Amino acid sequence: METDSIIAILSLVVSGIALWHTYSVNRSFAKNQLIVDQIKTVNALINYLNRKKIAFHFSNISEDGSSRGGRSMELTLFELPETAREFHTYDNELVVLNSNRCNEVFEFLKYMNDPLVPASIARELSKFMSGTHQIKNYFDFGGENVVIVDSGVRYDYKSLYLRDEDIKDKLLHGNAIAVQSWLSFKTCCESLKGEIEKWLNAKAISGLNIRSDFQFY
Repeated sequence: METDSIIAILSLVVSGIALWHTYSVNRSFAKNQLIVDQIKTVNALINYLNRKKIAFHFSNISEDGSSRGGRSMELTLFELPETAREFHTYDNELVVLNSNRCNEVFEFLKYMNDPLVPASIARELSKFMSGTHQIKNYFDFGGENVVIVDSGVRYDYKSLYLRDEDIKDKLLHGNAIAVQSWLSFKTCCESLKGEIEKWLNAKAISGLNIRSDFQFY
């Protein structure tokens, strides 16, 4: 084989190796950058859950719906599973929303629709989102117990086919898995927290910074 031919073949081989190396490096960089972006997005979700206080009213509604006695507490999602154990007598009661204050429990749509949110975490978030709501009066629960949520989270009612005047001073019961009972709500909170920790551990990140002295919003 002529020297020129050998040199040409070797040049092709070297060029191929260099091209493959460049491709591998770029692919690795892109993958690592995607993981970094995902971690930033999950961190934003954790910060939201760490700071978002929600009021829970464990209400005993009178027969005519006029009296709503009971206890109340404000908790973040991360605080809830442990703190709320004392309210186990409400485990089989519905979770409803105070229509004057909210129509969803958490402001999760921006995270659920973000392609950087891991699918496993997005599935847990979806358990809190209701696509439809039943409008209830307080007297509909006369003589019963309910857990009334005030979260301050409002999405556009037009998308839910509900008008403000239709739901004033009412209770909203959604079709989300989490609001079917107080036990279901606590279980979904624990499951979401566990899935976040599991995903972070898989990325060699452990020890969530969950405290009670954040500036809440």
